[in-house]
Amino acid sequence: MSLSSNGNGRRPPSRLSINADAQQMITLARNEGIETVWDRLAAQEPQCGYCALGVSCRNCAMGPCRIDPFGEGPQKGVCGADADVIVARNLGRTIAAGASSHSDHGRDILEVLRATALGETTGYRIADEEKLRRLAARLGVQTGERPVVEVAAAVAEVLLEDYGSRKDQVSFVKQVPEPRRQRWAKAGIVPRGIDRENVEMLHRTHMGVDNDYVNLLLHALRTSLSDGWGGSMIATELSDVLFGTPSPVMSEVNLGVLRKDQVNIALHGHNPLLSDMVVEAASEPELVELARSYGAGGINLVGLCCTGNELLMRRGVPMAGNHLMQELAIMTGALEAMADEMRRPGFPPPPTAAAPPTSDSTRLSVSNCRISRQRPAPTAMRTPISRVRSRTLTSITFITPIPPRPSVIAPTAPRKYIMPSAIILFAWAFLIVSQTKQASLSCGSKRCSTPSARRACHLHSSCWASERGTTISRSIVCGSAGGGSGKSRIMSL
Repeated sequence: MSLSSNGNGRRPPSRLSINADAQQMITLARNEGIETVWDRLAAQEPQCGYCALGVSCRNCAMGPCRIDPFGEGPQKGVCGADADVIVARNLGRTIAAGASSHSDHGRDILEVLRATALGETTGYRIADEEKLRRLAARLGVQTGERPVVEVAAAVAEVLLEDYGSRKDQVSFVKQVPEPRRQRWAKAGIVPRGIDRENVEMLHRTHMGVDNDYVNLLLHALRTSLSDGWGGSMIATELSDVLFGTPSPVMSEVNLGVLRKDQVNIALHGHNPLLSDMVVEAASEPELVELARSYGAGGINLVGLCCTGNELLMRRGVPMAGNHLMQELAIMTGALEAMADEMRRPGFPPPPTAAAPPTSDSTRLSVSNCRISRQRPAPTAMRTPISRVRSRTLTSITFITPIPPRPSVIAPTAPRKYIMPSAIILFAWAFLIVSQTKQASLSCGSKRCSTPSARRACHLHSSCWASERGTTISRSIVCGSAGGGSGKSRIMSL
């Protein structure tokens, strides 16, 4: 089944969203020539099959490298890493990025709790004192008759240490059922510190450090646990302490929550630190009267994404949609402002221009340019990038890869442990791999001009749509992507 109902490669709005309001706004955007997230996705298709399978690597200066999943091309990167190691490294780095994001949201809330307890900030308060005292008891903090601000400060100090590496395990691991903790300890994946596990994940996945995919996946599990039982748990518990424990509420959702006769403000982001203050300010009589003086009926707050969910369950603020709806909400023209605590502005430019490069630097730049232009970067129908040798002189001392072992090796203590192959199979299934003898990608990121290439691009999309919901253990030849010498396959694991 084709992904689009017409010849321009666009999918119908009904395939992009189940919500009628979103479908109407997508149609409006197309009629007005406004680019949306779905247009940018379509412009990227067909996406790189090597990247989708996780068999490409750019972790060091000797790359980028890629592994041919069909066994006809390179089977090891420059450093000697095979497909298993490269996939494990990429998965580990992806986990570290997500764990870092969630955990840093928790750090923000933790720092605000500490500042509130010490009287270093205004506007915030301890909204659920009972929850704070229960939390303190679980963390081993003495409460008794201590003032609530002292308890809050003590809890903050305990949890701040979870971000370092001064403990054998993060605080909330004590709440894990004992059988589960024993399994974690046996596998060596009990999270020790939030920042420590993320840093070690990046360290292990660099070239010349850990070349055993079992070790890498074990530490990936430990990194994810440092988020789930560390940063994310801290954010969840302390959000209740600062802003109140949620209870069931009735509200509204989707773009219909915007009001044409009111000042509409969308609250977007990842934690309620800024948005909760906006809710407080929007209820102040002076601001409401100011809005009415300009002809508005009042101030209407709506939520988007994670922050929207926080406000919905605690304040009953209506939800305009998820992060894919943010562009559509702006396109309505009904928004006066969108507040987001995570999109921080960049540093302003310096008042004066930087000094020009020295003569030595200039001569080196000219020399490097002269060398590099002898072998230009590959493009379509030119030398594949995997065959272009880097001209950077690199010492390969101490980077000889260690072959995979049947048991876990240092820096993790040796243990008998088998990783289920289903983890990798489910993680990288239903993805396209394309290759030609002369080009690094079958069609590149844009449609080719030859009829055979156009046919290949179309069949890529057809195969993707028809097999996304099922598993077929065979290879399908979709057509010629590089003229008569190319080939294109779809891989299902």
